[in-house]
Amino acid sequence: MSNTITPRGRVSFANVFKPKKNDLNDKLEYSMDLLFKKTDDISSIKNEIRRVIEEKWQGKPPMGLKIPIKDGDALKSNGTSYPPEYAGHVFITFKSTTQPGLVDSARQPIINPSEFYSGCEAIVHYKAFAYDHKANKGVSLGLNNVQKVAEGTPLGGSRAKAEDVFGDLGSENPANYASASAPFASASAPFASANFDPLA
Repeated sequence: MSNTITPRGRVSFANVFKPKKNDLNDKLEYSMDLLFKKTDDISSIKNEIRRVIEEKWQGKPPMGLKIPIKDGDALKSNGTSYPPEYAGHVFITFKSTTQPGLVDSARQPIINPSEFYSGCEAIVHYKAFAYDHKANKGVSLGLNNVQKVAEGTPLGGSRAKAEDVFGDLGSENPANYASASAPFASASAPFASANFDPLA
């Protein structure tokens, strides 16, 4: 195992203050996604993954090896799209069963959860390791520490204020109701390229 630091990326699904249950392994985990534009240089992460693969399987990785770098333009295994902010990006999910250290750009601890949110920019101190189970084999990146390096636009937009969305008549105002015949908005993400190589 080794420890290294990622390039700067955009935070998504920030879950670093309180663990959540992972239904796949039944463990409580801290986690976060880090998004990188497909034009960003993340060769340091790719090289670390290659190093771990070589160390574990001596140049003969098994078929179906799972790599932690994923294509944001692809569909999930259940056929649904990733959030629209993932389009044009690759992303990595970092996880840990212990709470990661979290500091700001001046290396001061971040205590208030509102200061670290999905949409800000950060770098991650991580640990790469290989796993070799009967059903799954691959490489994971463990979440050690996080440094917030810049503010950003919150993913999903900010919540509107109550005083701005309600009229004087509240729910009794018919104008507050959408037309029953109004169509639902729909969106779809493009399929990922069939030859997407996370380590290319």
